[in-house]
Amino acid sequence: MKNNIDKEPLSGALTEPFNATPQEMEQIKAAIKKHQDNELLSGALTVPMDFDSEEYKAHRKILDERINSMSPEEKRQVELIRMEYKIKNYLDAEVAEDEIIIVGEFIKMYLDKINVKQDEFAKHIGISTSNFNKILSGQHNINPKLSVILGQLFQIDPKIWVQIQLKNDYILIEKTKNEYKKKNVQYAMAV
Repeated sequence: MKNNIDKEPLSGALTEPFNATPQEMEQIKAAIKKHQDNELLSGALTVPMDFDSEEYKAHRKILDERINSMSPEEKRQVELIRMEYKIKNYLDAEVAEDEIIIVGEFIKMYLDKINVKQDEFAKHIGISTSNFNKILSGQHNINPKLSVILGQLFQIDPKIWVQIQLKNDYILIEKTKNEYKKKNVQYAMAV
Protein backbone atom coordinates (compact mmCIF):
# COMPACT_ATOMS: atom_id res chain seq x y z
CA MET A 1 0.00 0.00 0.00
CA LYS A 2 1.46 3.33 -1.01
CA ASN A 3 1.61 5.96 1.67
CA ASN A 4 -0.05 9.33 1.21
CA ILE A 5 2.43 11.62 2.91
CA ASP A 6 3.19 13.58 -0.23
CA LYS A 7 -0.42 14.50 -0.86
CA GLU A 8 -0.44 18.15 0.01
CA PRO A 9 -3.40 19.79 1.69
CA LEU A 10 -4.80 22.83 -0.05
CA SER A 11 -2.08 25.41 0.27
CA GLY A 12 -2.61 28.00 2.93
CA ALA A 13 -4.11 25.94 5.71
CA LEU A 14 -5.59 28.28 8.27
CA THR A 15 -3.95 28.56 11.66
CA GLU A 16 -6.23 31.24 13.09
CA PRO A 17 -9.73 32.56 12.47
CA PHE A 18 -10.23 34.73 9.42
CA ASN A 19 -12.68 37.45 8.57
CA ALA A 20 -15.24 36.54 5.96
CA THR A 21 -18.09 38.61 4.67
CA PRO A 22 -21.62 37.62 5.75
CA GLN A 23 -22.22 36.32 2.21
CA GLU A 24 -19.08 34.15 2.37
CA MET A 25 -20.10 32.84 5.80
CA GLU A 26 -23.53 31.90 4.42
CA GLN A 27 -21.83 30.03 1.55
CA ILE A 28 -19.63 28.18 4.01
CA LYS A 29 -22.58 27.31 6.26
CA ALA A 30 -24.58 26.12 3.25
CA ALA A 31 -21.69 23.93 2.12
CA ILE A 32 -21.30 22.43 5.60
CA LYS A 33 -25.04 21.77 5.81
CA LYS A 34 -25.02 20.17 2.35
CA HIS A 35 -22.17 17.84 3.34
CA GLN A 36 -23.83 16.97 6.66
CA ASP A 37 -27.02 16.07 4.84
CA ASN A 38 -25.24 13.72 2.46
CA GLU A 39 -24.91 10.13 3.52
CA LEU A 40 -21.43 8.69 3.86
CA LEU A 41 -20.30 7.14 0.62
CA SER A 42 -19.06 3.57 0.97
CA GLY A 43 -17.54 4.17 4.37
CA ALA A 44 -15.77 7.39 3.39
CA LEU A 45 -15.67 10.11 6.00
CA THR A 46 -16.12 12.89 3.45
CA VAL A 47 -17.93 13.35 0.20
CA PRO A 48 -15.95 13.96 -2.97
CA MET A 49 -15.20 17.59 -3.79
CA ASP A 50 -16.25 18.92 -7.17
CA PHE A 51 -13.36 21.19 -8.08
CA ASP A 52 -15.39 22.83 -10.85
CA SER A 53 -18.28 23.81 -8.58
CA GLU A 54 -19.04 27.38 -7.58
CA GLU A 55 -18.94 26.19 -3.97
CA TYR A 56 -15.33 25.04 -4.34
CA LYS A 57 -14.35 28.22 -6.17
CA ALA A 58 -15.82 30.34 -3.35
CA HIS A 59 -13.90 28.36 -0.72
CA ARG A 60 -10.74 28.55 -2.78
CA LYS A 61 -11.13 32.33 -3.13
CA ILE A 62 -11.46 32.76 0.64
CA LEU A 63 -8.38 30.61 1.25
CA ASP A 64 -6.35 32.40 -1.40
CA GLU A 65 -7.25 35.78 0.08
CA ARG A 66 -6.23 34.53 3.51
CA ILE A 67 -2.93 33.20 2.19
CA ASN A 68 -2.15 36.48 0.45
CA SER A 69 -2.84 38.43 3.63
CA MET A 70 -0.42 36.37 5.72
CA SER A 71 2.91 37.77 6.77
CA PRO A 72 6.05 35.82 5.83
CA GLU A 73 6.30 34.66 9.47
CA GLU A 74 2.72 33.33 9.41
CA LYS A 75 3.40 31.50 6.15
CA ARG A 76 6.56 29.98 7.66
CA GLN A 77 4.60 28.81 10.71
CA VAL A 78 1.98 27.19 8.47
CA GLU A 79 4.75 25.42 6.54
CA LEU A 80 6.30 24.12 9.77
CA ILE A 81 2.93 22.82 10.95
CA ARG A 82 2.43 21.16 7.55
CA MET A 83 5.83 19.49 7.89
CA GLU A 84 4.90 18.15 11.32
CA TYR A 85 1.75 16.60 9.86
CA LYS A 86 3.74 15.15 6.98
CA ILE A 87 5.98 13.39 9.50
CA LYS A 88 3.01 12.15 11.54
CA ASN A 89 1.38 10.83 8.36
CA TYR A 90 4.61 8.99 7.56
CA LEU A 91 4.71 7.46 11.03
CA ASP A 92 1.08 6.30 10.71
CA ALA A 93 1.37 4.99 7.15
CA GLU A 94 2.18 1.48 6.02
CA VAL A 95 5.59 1.95 4.44
CA ALA A 96 7.43 -0.54 2.27
CA GLU A 97 11.20 -0.77 2.26
CA ASP A 98 11.43 1.15 -1.02
CA GLU A 99 9.26 3.97 0.42
CA ILE A 100 11.41 4.69 3.48
CA ILE A 101 12.12 8.35 4.14
CA ILE A 102 15.17 8.68 6.35
CA VAL A 103 15.31 11.16 9.21
CA GLY A 104 17.82 13.22 7.26
CA GLU A 105 15.33 13.80 4.45
CA PHE A 106 12.84 15.25 6.90
CA ILE A 107 15.54 17.45 8.41
CA LYS A 108 16.46 18.67 4.92
CA MET A 109 12.79 19.51 4.28
CA TYR A 110 12.67 21.58 7.45
CA LEU A 111 15.89 23.39 6.60
CA ASP A 112 14.55 24.12 3.15
CA LYS A 113 11.32 25.56 4.61
CA ILE A 114 13.21 27.88 6.95
CA ASN A 115 15.80 28.68 4.27
CA VAL A 116 18.87 27.63 6.27
CA LYS A 117 21.94 25.99 4.73
CA GLN A 118 22.97 22.59 6.08
CA ASP A 119 26.50 23.61 7.05
CA GLU A 120 25.23 26.73 8.86
CA PHE A 121 22.71 24.63 10.75
CA ALA A 122 25.34 22.04 11.72
CA LYS A 123 27.55 24.81 13.09
CA HIS A 124 24.60 26.36 14.96
CA ILE A 125 23.79 23.10 16.76
CA GLY A 126 27.43 22.24 17.44
CA ILE A 127 27.91 19.27 15.11
CA SER A 128 30.68 19.00 12.56
CA THR A 129 29.48 19.40 8.99
CA SER A 130 30.74 15.94 8.06
CA ASN A 131 28.86 14.24 10.92
CA PHE A 132 25.72 16.23 10.14
CA ASN A 133 25.95 15.23 6.46
CA LYS A 134 26.22 11.58 7.56
CA ILE A 135 23.02 11.99 9.58
CA LEU A 136 21.31 13.63 6.61
CA SER A 137 22.37 10.81 4.29
CA GLY A 138 21.38 8.06 6.74
CA GLN A 139 24.92 6.85 7.41
CA HIS A 140 24.58 7.86 11.09
CA ASN A 141 21.50 7.49 13.24
CA ILE A 142 19.94 10.33 15.13
CA ASN A 143 20.59 10.24 18.87
CA PRO A 144 18.34 11.41 21.73
CA LYS A 145 20.39 14.60 22.29
CA LEU A 146 20.03 15.65 18.66
CA SER A 147 16.32 14.76 18.71
CA VAL A 148 15.85 17.17 21.65
CA ILE A 149 17.74 19.91 19.80
CA LEU A 150 15.68 19.39 16.64
CA GLY A 151 12.48 19.25 18.66
CA GLN A 152 13.22 22.61 20.27
CA LEU A 153 14.36 24.30 17.08
CA PHE A 154 11.50 23.01 14.92
CA GLN A 155 8.92 23.19 17.74
CA ILE A 156 7.78 19.56 17.55
CA ASP A 157 7.95 16.64 19.97
CA PRO A 158 11.59 15.43 20.08
CA LYS A 159 10.43 11.79 20.22
CA ILE A 160 9.17 12.08 16.65
CA TRP A 161 12.73 12.09 15.29
CA VAL A 162 13.61 8.90 17.17
CA GLN A 163 10.29 7.32 16.13
CA ILE A 164 11.14 7.89 12.46
CA GLN A 165 14.51 6.22 13.00
CA LEU A 166 12.95 3.25 14.82
CA LYS A 167 10.19 2.81 12.24
CA ASN A 168 12.74 2.73 9.44
CA ASP A 169 15.01 0.34 11.35
CA TYR A 170 12.10 -2.06 11.92
CA ILE A 171 11.10 -1.92 8.26
CA LEU A 172 14.63 -2.85 7.25
CA ILE A 173 15.00 -5.59 9.87
CA GLU A 174 11.65 -7.08 8.85
CA LYS A 175 13.23 -8.67 5.76
CA THR A 176 15.75 -10.55 7.94
CA LYS A 177 13.25 -11.97 10.45
CA ASN A 178 13.12 -15.31 8.63
CA GLU A 179 16.77 -15.79 9.53
CA TYR A 180 15.79 -15.69 13.21
CA LYS A 181 12.81 -18.05 13.10
CA LYS A 182 14.99 -21.01 13.99
CA LYS A 183 16.64 -19.05 16.77
CA ASN A 184 13.68 -19.21 19.12
CA VAL A 185 13.64 -19.76 22.87
CA GLN A 186 13.80 -23.56 22.58
CA TYR A 187 16.86 -23.29 20.36
CA ALA A 188 18.54 -20.88 22.75
CA MET A 189 17.84 -23.15 25.72
CA ALA A 190 19.37 -26.14 23.91
CA VAL A 191 22.62 -24.34 23.30
